[in-house]
Amino acid sequence: SYTCPGKEGLLPFMTQKDLEAAQAINAAMARALKEENGGKGFRGVLYGAFMCTKRGVGCIEFNARFGDPESLNLLALLKSDIITLMEAVVKGNLSQDLVQMAPLASVVKYAVPFGYPDSPQKGAEIDVSAVDPDSLFLASVDVVEGKLVELGSRTAAVVKTGKTVAAAEAACEEEIRKITGPVFHRPDIGTADVLDLRVAHMKQVRKVRVGVVGSTRGSSLQPILYAIRDGALNAEISVVVGNVGSSYILQRARVNNIPTVHIPGKGRVREEFDRDVTNALRSYKVDIVLLVGFMRIVSGDFCRAWPGKLINVHPSLLPLHAGLMDLAVHQSVIDAGDRESGCTVHQVIEEVDGGGTVVQLKVPVEKGETAETLKAKVQKLEGAALIEAVRMYDRDGFLPGGPPGSDRPQ
Repeated sequence: SYTCPGKEGLLPFMTQKDLEAAQAINAAMARALKEENGGKGFRGVLYGAFMCTKRGVGCIEFNARFGDPESLNLLALLKSDIITLMEAVVKGNLSQDLVQMAPLASVVKYAVPFGYPDSPQKGAEIDVSAVDPDSLFLASVDVVEGKLVELGSRTAAVVKTGKTVAAAEAACEEEIRKITGPVFHRPDIGTADVLDLRVAHMKQVRKVRVGVVGSTRGSSLQPILYAIRDGALNAEISVVVGNVGSSYILQRARVNNIPTVHIPGKGRVREEFDRDVTNALRSYKVDIVLLVGFMRIVSGDFCRAWPGKLINVHPSLLPLHAGLMDLAVHQSVIDAGDRESGCTVHQVIEEVDGGGTVVQLKVPVEKGETAETLKAKVQKLEGAALIEAVRMYDRDGFLPGGPPGSDRPQ
């Protein structure tokens, strides 16, 4: 395992938000222990093992094993006297200023027996005499007839610190190679290649997986594709589903190497068609669904399959001019004498154009405006509005305006 230098010591694939989430879990555990212990609280050592996931930080377990690599990482950086800290824990006067950590990186590598972990060799002799004793931590070993032998679990750890992870890793790798006997270790721990893989993996995990359903040209999809390509949107279009095989939205997707699914809808029962669309979207594990130029009214079952995650863009400032399409919307705006128009990204529910607002963008209605000119102005906003909606989901983990219970991270 490894830590990074600096005050917070954030690993390169972590965010400040991840750290705060883990701290909140620790605090919640402390409160729960206090409640279960009659208000007396818990005094001792406890640390959480956390995992960054798509849905945020999760806790795997709590333990207090000083021999775990994660503990050794931190103990190697501890500048304070540990006895003083433990006495403060017992007396109940431990404070943050008593705990001083070196702003360095640390790397821990464990030597383990041949066959570990499935069928570890036991009883074999090892030699650690050449290893720096200040860096060596013996674990699952014993002294038998004057010889140091393995007992089957993790054998010995080597810990090194440095100004960078690379420096600490190089020193740690050099030292652990001095352990001789039937042991092996992972030489990649803490290397730049592993760090790069972790960063790339977390970037992929954190991306919003977007499913698109459409029937026509999909003009509003193109700005999203550009934003993703330019690194301005942390998302990927996982699949485009279309009910018209010759539609340009499917061609647009193929040109951009995006998987497509054609599901003909003519003459089919709405619920049956929608079920097939849902199955296609779920097979690509999408987070949210965008209806982009989809020329069908969706069923209630389809809406309920994607609560708070199914959105459409309408070319007016809803609830104004709801239920109209294409040029009829813009002509209605002009006939009403509205001074401004725009587009609305909204939640899709059974009532047409009746879902809650996610994003609205506006343009002025100029003197002499026609339905055609207003349509052109509003269309330019639709891609930007959808991009903003995806950003909101990426930031918050949910979209506003959805049904009860959907307004929390998914």
